[in-house]
Amino acid sequence: MEEFPTLIHRSVRGKLPALTAALEAPLGEVLRRLLGIALKHLRELGEHIKDVEALIATQLEPHQDSLKLLMAIPDISLTAASIILAEVGVDISHWRRPRSISQPGQVSPLVAARVLGSGWDPTSGRGTTT
Repeated sequence: MEEFPTLIHRSVRGKLPALTAALEAPLGEVLRRLLGIALKHLRELGEHIKDVEALIATQLEPHQDSLKLLMAIPDISLTAASIILAEVGVDISHWRRPRSISQPGQVSPLVAARVLGSGWDPTSGRGTTT
């Protein structure tokens, strides 16, 4: 409890005595059970998140090359690359221009042009896949 004052946010430091009293007060049976239910729920949510992340990783396995290309763009993380891939897709040939590819995920046309990269043909207004 000695370190408690250093752990709280400065905006609530004036309420330190009330916070300390609340933390030192005994919990009744009902509150202990409710807290247990909430903690169990948090653990279950953590497991669900792991399951969803594993499913996403499985779905992205065939697209590792595309992910690597996207992550070569500065500030594009694995998460951002995954979202772009999910929104735009792997085959970019049906996108007519960078502005079109940028609209589904509200990506800047400049970033879209980078995604299209050297496969972008400004004369035809179409991207090419490799």
